Amino acid sequence: MELSNTILIALCVGLALIMLLFFRFVPVGLWITAFFSGVPVSLFTLIGMRLRKVIRTRWCGH
Repeated sequence: MELSNTILIALCVGLALIMLLFFRFVPVGLWITAFFSGVPVSLFTLIGMRLRKVIRTRWCGH
């Protein structure tokens, strides 16, 4: 019983780390803002801009 609890905790921690990495590299909030503003930009374009290290002020003008 104790081994299954340990495995469950390890899976939860692993999932949390994967989600943190995903939201670190994928600007979901910016994509949602662009979507509701009517800007035709894909999520993959924003990921590419993040990987190319485009300055964020050039994305949204802030």
